[in-house]
Amino acid sequence: MNRLIIFIICLNLLHSCKAQEDLPPPIETIELVTDKGIEYKFPENIEQSLNKAIGEEEKNIHIIRFLSVNDSTYTLMVYCLNNAKGETTTTNKLIKKTGRYYQYKNKQIPIIFDTDYLFSTPGFVITHSCYWVTFRFKNDKGIILQQE
Repeated sequence: MNRLIIFIICLNLLHSCKAQEDLPPPIETIELVTDKGIEYKFPENIEQSLNKAIGEEEKNIHIIRFLSVNDSTYTLMVYCLNNAKGETTTTNKLIKKTGRYYQYKNKQIPIIFDTDYLFSTPGFVITHSCYWVTFRFKNDKGIILQQE
């Protein structure tokens, strides 16, 4: 009788091991669809404003800082680094590793959140701001509150 119970338990264990093979792979083995990153799209009038500002300084290197003022109000600060003076953005890990970008023509302009500055590299500062726009996002539209 004891042998029969042991035999049944062993069969159940073998069957449960077989069932585990049918499970989906763990998250670590799932490959990302793209390693390109996340392209950010803004309301049309905000993109027009960004494109105009970037276009005026097209030869420079650009970085966009995304600040959240509240649940519906945001500020985009465009930093322009003068490429002719040898300034580069590739030395800072924060800028190199961000997976967020804004597509301007054939350039992918990195987007950095205000929290990136606070928590990943405190004290890191870029002082070459050339343009900023504050807008409210409401009903899929961007209402520009201020720009400079």
